[in-house]
Amino acid sequence: MDELLPIGSVVLAKDIGLLVIIGYYPNKPYDSEWCDYICCRKRLGIRKEKDKLVINKDYFYIKKEEVITVKYIGYQNKAFDVYKEVSDILINKINDAKKENKKLTEEQTKAIYAEYLEDLKRMRSDKIEK
Repeated sequence: MDELLPIGSVVLAKDIGLLVIIGYYPNKPYDSEWCDYICCRKRLGIRKEKDKLVINKDYFYIKKEEVITVKYIGYQNKAFDVYKEVSDILINKINDAKKENKKLTEEQTKAIYAEYLEDLKRMRSDKIEK
């Protein structure tokens, strides 16, 4: 599935099961690897157990390639359409760095996000009716 799915979409993920998409393009903790989505279990959502949320129990990092089937597509509006456009900018920069066999530093990642957020604000004001 190459198309970006909206928050709230339910997917069947390889080796995990049914998940709900709750965020985009997270870095795995203690790892520079980027994933496409951060998800939680469909039936349970995010539950706080004890003091911390636990990776691969309470939430999951998955790539688009791990999505076997889309069971439900989440809510889409003009803001989501703008987000998809701007997210392409971010992903292209990350992929360019990968092609050059470079790892993005924390400063570079923050700069990309800052630029990405400015683009999002600009595109929103240009395209979304107030």
